[in-house]
Amino acid sequence: YMRKEFLCMKSMQRLLYQLDLSHSIGLYRFLENSEVIMIGQGIESNNRGLLKRITDFTRTEDGARDYTGGRYIYNNRDNLTVSFLVMNDLTPDEINTLKSQFINRYHPRLNRA
Repeated sequence: YMRKEFLCMKSMQRLLYQLDLSHSIGLYRFLENSEVIMIGQGIESNNRGLLKRITDFTRTEDGARDYTGGRYIYNNRDNLTVSFLVMNDLTPDEINTLKSQFINRYHPRLNRA
């Protein structure tokens, strides 16, 4: 699996386009001071996959920020670390299962119950 970590959203957004993740699927996590605060997934490879899901948090439109966690990520985007795992060889169901396992392990405060 390809794993990348970025120290702030500005550098992340620029590098995501260079990596061309538009057809990649997998998981992402946001950290604040080493605490996992959100775990999510980008599983729509035909709709820009991980690239779309992660960059939704950086857009000025409200698309990814219509809930508390999304607004928190956007408002604190320059102080957070984001990392992601590209898992193109797994199915969306398998990725969703892994996401649930990570949420159960880390209990991120911004994930919806």
